[in-house]
Amino acid sequence: MGCASSKSGSPKNFEVLIVSTSAAKMGEHDTGAWSEEICGPYYVFKDSGCHVTVCSVAGGDIPIDAGSLSDQFKTENDTKMIQAGSGPLKGTKALADMKVEDYDIVFFAGGHGTCVDFPTDQVGAVASKAFQAGKVVAAVCHGPMALVNATLADGEPLVKGKKVAVFTDVEEGQVGLTEKVPFLLETKMRDLGAQVQSADPWNDKAVRDGKLITGQNPQSSVSVAKLALSAAGPTKVLIVSTSAAKMGEHETGAWSEEICGPYYVFADKGCEVTVCSVAGGDIPIDAGSLSDQFKTENDKKMIEAGCGPLKGTKALKDVDVTTYDIVFFAGGHGTCVDFPTDEVGAAVSKAFGADKVVAAVCHGPMALVNAKDADGKALVNGKKVACFTDVEEGQVGLTEKVPFLLEAKMKELGATVEAADPWSDKVVKDGKLVTGQNPQSSVSCAQMALTA
Repeated sequence: MGCASSKSGSPKNFEVLIVSTSAAKMGEHDTGAWSEEICGPYYVFKDSGCHVTVCSVAGGDIPIDAGSLSDQFKTENDTKMIQAGSGPLKGTKALADMKVEDYDIVFFAGGHGTCVDFPTDQVGAVASKAFQAGKVVAAVCHGPMALVNATLADGEPLVKGKKVAVFTDVEEGQVGLTEKVPFLLETKMRDLGAQVQSADPWNDKAVRDGKLITGQNPQSSVSVAKLALSAAGPTKVLIVSTSAAKMGEHETGAWSEEICGPYYVFADKGCEVTVCSVAGGDIPIDAGSLSDQFKTENDKKMIEAGCGPLKGTKALKDVDVTTYDIVFFAGGHGTCVDFPTDEVGAAVSKAFGADKVVAAVCHGPMALVNAKDADGKALVNGKKVACFTDVEEGQVGLTEKVPFLLEAKMKELGATVEAADPWSDKVVKDGKLVTGQNPQSSVSCAQMALTA
């Protein structure tokens, strides 16, 4: 993938920020940044036409670990930087003075100096801010020390449930620093709920989980940078709607806010959004959702724009769900007719099996009813979900008209249903599965899907 920016349709280059440690010592141990972990990525990005800025935690000249420039470890990238005068590593700005939201990729380089000044609230907040702004966050070797104090909007660790690669405990032992680091990074990642993937010591290993890219060791530096480039394009989102205008004799369709709210959340974040429907064509909108009582600002915005995304949609069967980062199933009682099917269930299974974010709101989780995991079990079995509750179904007077009560069905399939009071905003994330309870949860569900 080239360096066309996610910020506009014009061929503008990606903005990349490489963040380095400022610590030259770890206790009494002389250290710093590992040269290849800055220089390798720097030249990958520069050679791809990106604009690259290097900063450090405290600012000033970056301390380079002397060992990284020894004959045993110095790379061609290190040599190239030295021959060029090492300008990008001198007089760097302090991280506190950088606006990370202005960058497409924020890359945390490693070196044992990071053990001193990366696992802090300041650096963690920067990683959190970049990730929640939809930026690519990358880190190599000890660079993931920057993720230790990073959290999501709900306070959960950023790495929880995500696949990562980091400097392994075995490698730490092999360099003789197990007793000198503040903690073993691999163990810490596991404690925080990350799924650590590792290769044999000193082998190239880079892992992508959405917009989070991590690498195991210095040998992985270039691969992490290349993977970060491939992740830096706009997030691709598919919103899937019902095509059913009737549920038996009951007039229904899609609930407008459950499409329009997420649509504008995604579009306003710079995502590339596609709307499809089960059968294709114009999406039937439940008239009740556009009544004075329920019409939202998002609905009005869509109507004023001519409702283009809701017209002439592709059929779900003609869309490859694996080419999207997020697949979002909107609700409305029409889903009770055409979502709990083998076709829709297979689409969910395919997306989830390809490690995509699967989100669904209100009756949208009808799409999960026939979805299976790799072992053939119900995809929701053992997972936390939110969905339109049986109480809410009763309050709208449709208990006898729906084919089954969705909350009861989720529980029957082995899901743990979490519910708020009726008509309250409630969203639940379980790994890459994000679900919301009702129309009031539509925007929150989309926002959480962006960080899953």
